[in-house]
Amino acid sequence: MSQKKISPQSSKELFKLYCGNCGKVGHTYKKCLEAIISLGIILYDTIQINNYSEIKFLLIQRRDSIGFTEFMRGKYIDKDETYLMKLIEIMTDDERNRLLNHTYEELLEHFIINKNCRHYRYEYVDAKDKHEKLIQNGKLKELIGKAEHHWDEPEWGFPKGRRHLKENDVDCACREFEEETGFNQKDYIIMKNVKPLEESFTGTNKIRYKHIYFLGKSSSQKLPEVNRNNKTQLAEIGNIGWFNFQESQKKIRNYQREKMIVLKKAYSIIRAEKTYFREHVIEDDPTIIING
Repeated sequence: MSQKKISPQSSKELFKLYCGNCGKVGHTYKKCLEAIISLGIILYDTIQINNYSEIKFLLIQRRDSIGFTEFMRGKYIDKDETYLMKLIEIMTDDERNRLLNHTYEELLEHFIINKNCRHYRYEYVDAKDKHEKLIQNGKLKELIGKAEHHWDEPEWGFPKGRRHLKENDVDCACREFEEETGFNQKDYIIMKNVKPLEESFTGTNKIRYKHIYFLGKSSSQKLPEVNRNNKTQLAEIGNIGWFNFQESQKKIRNYQREKMIVLKKAYSIIRAEKTYFREHVIEDDPTIIING
């Protein structure tokens, strides 16, 4: 069977199409077959402690857990108890209590930082109805009572985000990194000789995700902080800080295996840098399995 030839005119039309997900030409975002892509930076620094150096990673904490965010946006079917339970299991205990003891309007007042944002306003109308129904029939209280996991704080991870139209990988990663951390490109150097690290997984919503991280080395003494005057950062980030390898492992939740693998790969790459180990090296914890 002969293949259908694409006319020169059709080729030109395809070239005009740009995908806001993978960044390639020839198709649009909705037609992209790849996982949903986010790009970011894993930033590290070497902190001098007495007579040795220690590797530290810059981690950010979500302002709200993924489970709570999905619930507040109504991204569930209220009759699907199995999926609802998955969302509840990854919420913090405080978020669960708030869902039971506050109206949706009260929850939304805290959830939305930028009151002028109308991006999700239609979602909130549907989400409000779902929340009220689950409260009235007692199902939400019942499911929360069955939760087996208890979290004190939302998830920690590496800064990342989605690309803007016609934005390349590095530019996207740097922009998102600055938005979430306040660190600009004068504060770090991207290691161009290191292949980006990838974290691929399927979310609780059955959607495939791919997080692509460039490895960066801090080049300033800037202190990480959540800027209360930056509504973009304040809407997404709850906390930010430097953590050594062992501390970073503890910050990552036990079910986030792919994220843990990325952390270990980054740590191994940094350890291999001769410039870092030319003087003093911190002793490794024998219980840590780098390649596990």
